[in-house]
Amino acid sequence: MLPAPYYEDELVQLYQGDALDILAELGPGDVDHVVTDPPYQTTGTSWATKASSWADTMNTAHWFTTWYRHVARILPEHGSFWSCCNWRTLPIVQRAAHDARLDITSVAVWHKDAIRTGSPRGLRADHELIAIMAKAGFRITDRSAGDVWTIKTGTRKPHGHPAEKPVALPARILELIQAVPGQTILDPFAGSGTTAEAAKRRGHRVIAIEADATWCQTIATRLAAVPAPAHDRDSP
Repeated sequence: MLPAPYYEDELVQLYQGDALDILAELGPGDVDHVVTDPPYQTTGTSWATKASSWADTMNTAHWFTTWYRHVARILPEHGSFWSCCNWRTLPIVQRAAHDARLDITSVAVWHKDAIRTGSPRGLRADHELIAIMAKAGFRITDRSAGDVWTIKTGTRKPHGHPAEKPVALPARILELIQAVPGQTILDPFAGSGTTAEAAKRRGHRVIAIEADATWCQTIATRLAAVPAPAHDRDSP
């Protein structure tokens, strides 16, 4: 049984708790699409310190596989799953998708177009990735859509979350999904509520999950200030 929502309005249900516990309570048909930015749980690899070995990376993949399997179970045949990652976590995503029997059908590159510097031994980190896992009935109607998106970001995080993405990123994903108002978007790692805000602004229903009470309060305050689209407010 799902717990009582931490926050709820006409479109949004926000749950505080462990994503694995709450995902286990969702069933087929409860959501239409999943758009999320999970914790990457990786650090740099160093042979000198034996930090973040390949074995550690694959151990992390086991955790990803657990919640990927929940996603695979609840997604309908018209559904899609968009999971943010980077070059370090892409092997984890590939392993988890394989074990959860999810097909990675594309990988989008988010070009951040930001002013920053690289490390002495590496290049400036100017992009992140979004792995797309689509069920058989999912279709992107814009066949000209490319897999490199330039969406500007900066060093300032508007809501203070260290991994906060610009609202334009999930908005771009939702634009490609072409979900109709009233369909449900799930974000099991809601952070500061960026995906939830983008989905609510488009009139989608939202199920958001966040473990940290402080961030749940941030999400609740943020989403309470976002009005539902007029067509949703006027619907019975």
